[in-house]
Amino acid sequence: WLERVLDLSAQLLVSGPDDVRVLGTLRQVVSTRGAPTGHVGRIDRDGEVDSGTAWDAALREAALAIGRAAAREGFRGACGLDAFVFRAGDGARILRPVVELNARFTMGTVALGHVSRAVRAGLARGAGAFYFGFAPGAGAWPSETSPGARLDAVLDGDPSARLCLAADELALADALPPIRRSE
Repeated sequence: WLERVLDLSAQLLVSGPDDVRVLGTLRQVVSTRGAPTGHVGRIDRDGEVDSGTAWDAALREAALAIGRAAAREGFRGACGLDAFVFRAGDGARILRPVVELNARFTMGTVALGHVSRAVRAGLARGAGAFYFGFAPGAGAWPSETSPGARLDAVLDGDPSARLCLAADELALADALPPIRRSE
């Protein structure tokens, strides 16, 4: 067994072997049993999203390679690549960049879509970090007046899944205490 310290994903759009685009990288939020509950990421000034980890470049490189291989086999469309970081016996943290390719829309794809929508609508102005997913447990959602964070109710009629935007990762962690960054 490996001691997982961080779950990651890369979201791709595959149009052909020479046309594979990484839409973004994300930190996956999972329950203690490993069930996915959401995604966390950073938003840059141009609206691009990354996981904010030291493994982004390696994850993007692996995702492009897997996406191209899938395209050569005939796959076209949106997909998500799962990855994780584990602690080796000597304490070093090591990226396993390819765990599985989900050849379909994933929760990460949906998360990036909602972030993109918020950016285009001007709702993400000033936001540098986000959480998209289901209610984060004991901490629940921040109130509409939480300092440094705000909610964008993006799923009509479903209060359990939301996009929480924050000025930066520290403000996000303060607004959603159970979603603290482990790396």
